[in-house]
Parts: sequence; structure tokens; C-alpha cells
Amino acid sequence: RSSRGGWSMTLDSGLTIVLGSSEVDARIDRTLRFMRHFSDQLASLSRIDARYSNGVAVELDLQDYEQNISEETTS
Repeated sequence: RSSRGGWSMTLDSGLTIVLGSSEVDARIDRTLRFMRHFSDQLASLSRIDARYSNGVAVELDLQDYEQNISEETTS
């Protein structure tokens, strides 16, 4: 829990999930739905921010993303 009362967690994979301080249950549900839907792309993310009312924002792990792009172009 942050000094402002917001919740966040970092998974063993290094992915950080930001939930904020209100509607945490709904934000967890929304995050889990997102993660199930985009499970193949989760390794390319460094952060999921669920503090939005209608979805989530994501931050790419640019190092992993660039490595994946490089592998796709050489295959």
C-alpha cells in the first residue's frame, strides 16, 4: 500500500499492477479479464494501471518488446 493509500503489486514475473485506493475489487476483476484475454502478450508488459473506470493502461517493457520484434523479423 502506498503512502497515499493506493494498492499496487509486483508479480514474480516483474509485472507491476496498479489498483489505486477505491473500487479495488472491480479493478482486480478488470485486470484479471485483461490478463486472460492478452495472456500471450503479458511478457512484453512492465505495468498494468487499472485506475481507469472503463479499462486499463499498459506500459511496454521496451527491452522485451524490441527483442520479440527482432526475433520475428529474423524468423
